[in-house]
Formats: sequence, structure tokens, C-alpha cells
Amino acid sequence: MGRVNIPIMLSSLALSVVFWFIAYGEGVIENQRMPVLLTDKNISGLPPDLFVDRQDSDEDIGRVIINFMGPKVSVENAMSSLNPDRDLSVDLFNATDGTARYPIKLTPSLAALVPSPPQVTLTLEKIIQKKVLIVVKGIRALRDNAQSLTSEEPSAREATIRGPERIVQQIREARANLDLSVINPDNVQPQDDVPVIPIGDKGQEFTKYIVIRPSTISITPIISATSSKKQVLVSPIFEGVPAKGFVYNGYSVNPYQVWLIGDNLQLAKTTEVQTEKIDVNGLTSSKTIRVKLQPLPGVAFEPNWVKVTYNVAPDSQFHVTPSVPAPSNAAPPTSTTGSNSPP
Repeated sequence: MGRVNIPIMLSSLALSVVFWFIAYGEGVIENQRMPVLLTDKNISGLPPDLFVDRQDSDEDIGRVIINFMGPKVSVENAMSSLNPDRDLSVDLFNATDGTARYPIKLTPSLAALVPSPPQVTLTLEKIIQKKVLIVVKGIRALRDNAQSLTSEEPSAREATIRGPERIVQQIREARANLDLSVINPDNVQPQDDVPVIPIGDKGQEFTKYIVIRPSTISITPIISATSSKKQVLVSPIFEGVPAKGFVYNGYSVNPYQVWLIGDNLQLAKTTEVQTEKIDVNGLTSSKTIRVKLQPLPGVAFEPNWVKVTYNVAPDSQFHVTPSVPAPSNAAPPTSTTGSNSPP
């Protein structure tokens, strides 16, 4: 048996392969590349207490390049049929919080394809939770401008926030926006299914990657007339008269005006406020008294008392003349007559 010429045999084999590719209309494409964005759909086995940090957008968790090499038809078929969400996966079953590199796996049918790099760098955060207060905020305006939201009764006053530690630490409260424009002031009803939104330190809303419980609440609004302020005169009310021989000589009030605070409708029809009754009966001198103001429905006073001075003076028109009785044996008065009187 003759000696086998290995180089000639290998060359023949290579030519045969090339001719085979040519015969079937195929060629070789070296290093055909396709960029792929990895998302949460590519993650498997993520522990429930961990969160994959985002990259440049809300969806990306990493980027890789898939290299294709092989016969032309095979490569074209692989590139057209590749579904990154289905065919690429990153196993995080044993992952811990922090930054680490994790291998990228392809489905067996695409095992000939090569991801570059073969690993992706991911940062995992702990999932934490905390409780925050629910703050009700009225938005828009009531149908009746003379009325306003004075208070509210939410079905819950506290919410539980759960999510990535970095985000949860920024949340200071949960807000429920109550739309006042849909409330009928004449028939106030509870507003159901009001969304509860996590709010950050700078007033920003956090709606992604955060779970909040409860996510909606019911709010019972309490509507009343709009509160405002108005200044009016004080009118003192006196009862009785000074003692005999003395007369009223005017009064003074300090302060002579007070502020009314409260119901707009009540304030609109009030031009003065009266004091409680002041007893001046039998006074022989001026009197100063601190007295409260008569209450008005839905209105507060500022201040709620005044000092009133009632002035009294002697009556200059009043004189006492003593009477002198005549003696019982006194002679009757003598009348004067003329010369023609009888002797």
C-alpha cells in the first residue's frame, strides 16, 4: 500500500467543500453582527427580593452583539428568525445584590451563534418596602365658587410602598388627587377608586417599578362655604337707664371694629356686630366693661370681645325745691279795696 499524501488529501477535501457550497449557491459570511438589547424578558430565575437596574432607558438592562458565521443561507435564516426575547436568556437564579457579570445563553437551535461579549454586566438592587402617609389634594374647582373643600375622610391614611431601594428611599408620601369638579356640592357623595401615587422628595411621581398598597382609595369630601375675612363696626347693646338725676352722656368702644372670619354668604349680609347686653340700670357714674360679641352662625370674631365705656353725667335740668306748709291758725289774706268801699 502506497504512502498517503496528507497535504494533497486535505487540499482536495477543502476544494470539495468549496465546490459543494458553490454548487448549492451558498458562500461564507464572516462575522455578521446584529446588536441586541436585553430586557426583563431575557431574565430568568431572578430572586423576588432583587431588582435589575436600568441602563439608558426604562427597558434596557444591557446590550450585546450577536456574531453570525457560517454558510450564507444558514446565516441569513438565523438572522431573520432570531427572536431575542425568546432565544436569549440570562440566568440569575443564584444572583445577589451588587454588580456582576452573568453569562448569556442561546437556545440549542442557535448554539452555533456567538454572543459578544458572552457575558452581560448587571447591577442588582434589593427590594425594600416602607409605609408613607396618604395626602389628599383637591384639584380643579368646585362648581359653586362660594364653597370650598374644608376637609376629607379617606378610606385609608397610610400606604405601603415596595420596590428598588434606590427609588423607595426617594419617596416621601403618597398622594390622592381628588377632582373637585365632579362633586355636586348639593349632594356630596364619596369618590371611589381615587388612584394613590407615590411622590418623591422633589414632587416627582414614581409609577414604574413600584408597587403601592392600597393603589386606590375612597374619599368622602366635606364641603362648606368658602371662608373669608371682613371688618365691621361694633354696636353695643345697653339695658336699663341711669339713676334719677343722671343722664346718658355717650359711649366709646375699643376696638370699634372687629374682623369677621368665615362663611362668605353670612359675611356678605353682615354690616355690624352687636355686643351682649350691658346692664347700665341705676348708674350714677361712668362705667367701663369688657363684653363679648353676640355669635353669628359660621363666623368667628377677631378679637371676640371689646371694651365698652358708658358715660353718665348729672342731669342739669333736674332741680329739687323744698315745700313749706302754712300754719293751721293763720288769718286769711286781706284783700285791698277802693275808696268807694262801704265803711
